[in-house]
Amino acid sequence: MIYSLGVLTLCSVLLLMTSPAYPAIEERLIHQTFSLNPGGTITLSNVDGDVIIQAWTGNRVDVKATKRGEAKDLDRVEIIVNATPKHIHIETDYPRHSNNIDVSVQYELMVPENAILETIRNVNGDIDVLGVEASIKASTVNGKVKIEGSKSSVEANTVNGKVSVTWAEFPKHGRVDMSTVNGKVKLYLPEKTNATVEATSMNGSIHCDFPITVKKGFLSNKLNGTIGAGGTIIDLTTINGSIDIVKAAGSL
Repeated sequence: MIYSLGVLTLCSVLLLMTSPAYPAIEERLIHQTFSLNPGGTITLSNVDGDVIIQAWTGNRVDVKATKRGEAKDLDRVEIIVNATPKHIHIETDYPRHSNNIDVSVQYELMVPENAILETIRNVNGDIDVLGVEASIKASTVNGKVKIEGSKSSVEANTVNGKVSVTWAEFPKHGRVDMSTVNGKVKLYLPEKTNATVEATSMNGSIHCDFPITVKKGFLSNKLNGTIGAGGTIIDLTTINGSIDIVKAAGSL
């Protein structure tokens, strides 16, 4: 079932600009809730604006999208949702010729903690995920990616920004991929972690809190070895930035 959330506007707030040189900027909040089966998947594609996803109990996905821009342009940018009980796809849809449209969209989602974040894509904006325990794949271009409370496989990538992931419980299977070009990579692991680590920083240092069995020697900007008994693969890459593998505070 396909919904155009542009018609579900609940509030419109006009931000007054005192100078006549600036056009009036308007915000429109679009709000809707959908059912999602346990283990269902979510995909989201945004262009400009932050994406914030938090876990809650129950089998519902609550979607809030705030469009911000000139009033004349807001109706030209749609929030499209294709929702079934098994999968929800959310997309920011700009018109084909949108060079002169300056509209941003901030998403705030509440999702079941066992929902699979199959693909969360952004271009200009941060991605924050809190408390989602199933697998997560998140990427942006200009912005940070921050994930907290994970218990499964994670793929987190950006170009210009920091990438950080904190595990509530490190997975025994699967893999972890974290990368950036211009920024730090920071990984917070429980104390009792078993993993195989491959980390590379072209122009930065690598720090690891854990005892590690090195396979091919430890250079300041390249690390290949095992934590504990080895197992789940952790692949960390940055070009201009440091890599930190840290023991999570209070972890066991």
